[in-house]
Amino acid sequence: MSEPAEVRPSSAVPWTVPEAFAGWVAAQLVAVVWAGMLTAFRSDSSGLADSSSIWWFLAGGVGLWAGYVAVGAYLAGRGSGGGADQILGSNWSPLAVIVGLAAGVACQLVVVPVVYRLTGDLIPGDPEEAARDLVDMVSGPAATVALVIAVVIVAPVAEELMYRRVLMRPLADKVGVTVAVVLSSVIFALAHGQLILVPGLMTFAVVLGFLAFRFDGLSAPIAAHMSFNATTVVMLLS
Repeated sequence: MSEPAEVRPSSAVPWTVPEAFAGWVAAQLVAVVWAGMLTAFRSDSSGLADSSSIWWFLAGGVGLWAGYVAVGAYLAGRGSGGGADQILGSNWSPLAVIVGLAAGVACQLVVVPVVYRLTGDLIPGDPEEAARDLVDMVSGPAATVALVIAVVIVAPVAEELMYRRVLMRPLADKVGVTVAVVLSSVIFALAHGQLILVPGLMTFAVVLGFLAFRFDGLSAPIAAHMSFNATTVVMLLS
C-alpha cells in the first residue's frame, strides 16, 4: 500500500541506510571519545572537578551534538554542494514553524504526561527526575543562558538533523514513511539512555517524524523540539 500523498518523501536522499547508521555510530563514538577526554582533563584539574556543574554537563554534550551536525552536513552535503536546503530540507514556511511550536508545547503539556500516566505502572521511576537534576545544577544568569542555548537551540537542531534527516529519510525510501518514523523514534528514545523516558520520548519522536514529512523538511520538527524543551526549562526554572 502506498503512503499518503501528504507525507510522501519528496525525493531520495543522497545517502543509503547503511551510511546513515554508520554515521550515527560514528557520532556516538565521537561522543564517547570526547567524554573520555573531558574525564581525563577533569581528573587532572582538581579546581575544575565538580561533576555537578552545569558547565561540565554542557561540555559533555558538545561531542555528541558536534558529531550529529558533522555527519548530517557531510552526508546531505554530497547531494548539491552542501547548501542549507539539501542539509535541512526545503520547506521553511511560517506555517510549518507555527505548527511545530504548537505541537511541541502540546506534547510537553498534554501528550507526554498522558503517556507516562499510562505506562507508569510498567516502568518504575520519575520521568521528570533527570530534567530537575539538570536544572538544579544551574547557578547564576550565565549558567541559565548557557542551559537555554544548549537545550532549547543546539540540541534540537543537532538531534533533528540526525534522527529526522540522516536516519529517517533513507529508511522511508526503503520501508515507507510509517515504518521509518517508528524505527527512528525507537532509536531516538533509546539513545537518551534512560528506560523511564522511552515511552514519552518515542511518542514525541513519532510526532516529530510525521511533522518532518508533512512539511517536507526540518523546520516543523526543529520548532516543535525547541518549544518542547523550552516548556520544560521554563516550568522547572519557575
